[in-house]
Amino acid sequence: MDCVINVFKEKGYTSQDVVSICKKIFNTKKIGHSGTLDPDATGVLLLGIGKGTKITEYLMNYGKSYIFEMKFGASTDTLDLSGKLTGISEKSYDKEKLLQVLENLRGKTIDQIPPMYSAVKVNGKKLYEYARDDKEIKRKSRKVTIYDIEPLYLLEDSCIIKVKCSKGTYIRVLIEYIAKSLDRKAYMKSLIRVNSAGFDIKNSVKLSSLEKLNLENIGISLYDSLPFMDELELDDSLYTKISNGVKIKVDHEDIENIKVLCKDRFIGIGSIESNLLKMNKVFNICK
Repeated sequence: MDCVINVFKEKGYTSQDVVSICKKIFNTKKIGHSGTLDPDATGVLLLGIGKGTKITEYLMNYGKSYIFEMKFGASTDTLDLSGKLTGISEKSYDKEKLLQVLENLRGKTIDQIPPMYSAVKVNGKKLYEYARDDKEIKRKSRKVTIYDIEPLYLLEDSCIIKVKCSKGTYIRVLIEYIAKSLDRKAYMKSLIRVNSAGFDIKNSVKLSSLEKLNLENIGISLYDSLPFMDELELDDSLYTKISNGVKIKVDHEDIENIKVLCKDRFIGIGSIESNLLKMNKVFNICK
């Protein structure tokens, strides 16, 4: 039961809905997800099961890819299809200028202010709860990185775009930025997360299929779930110490997160500073 599964979140479900359903299917309370998707969004939702809940934070730190459609001619208070109309503009847009805006975004780190209709908490209360009470709350900006962005289809009054970005990126806010750069109003018509931390949508499993499948067949081991992380294999003689989280001297450069192996077991995730290995998470499970 210690694994990660790649679930296809369908429209109409919250991320927490998916977690709750999977808790019943797999008869366990230890399930968590690695990145919220809005109810209207679809696509990859990674779930950590058992000790897998301990690595969701690491999965969150790696890039996500989305395909979204932005519709020109109107804006809404939620910045998506579900919101109330807040403004209108011409539906047509300058396609050449759009291409330039996207080119300028590629590889850049930008500031985003979370939208009022989001789950970010301020003073213990979610922003969308304030928004529903018609209250505007001051929000801190956050830095996000647009690793890559490309147009897939440029239509007369909308466009479909693929983006690879860092954690915490609000696609709705990105759409608002693009629209303003074109002197137009626009909102998010649809959003699909096609990849998260290397897990692709083509390998995702629908909720309706989970009850028919064996977890052993769809679960990815904790070790295999972190292919992007460097690893360090220790001598067998250090097994007892490292399994108990004892700090160990190693000949390795400083690194924030590294997979630690010993006796062909995945001991856990550690960090190295000044040749001293410190375990941050200990699993001690089969590789």
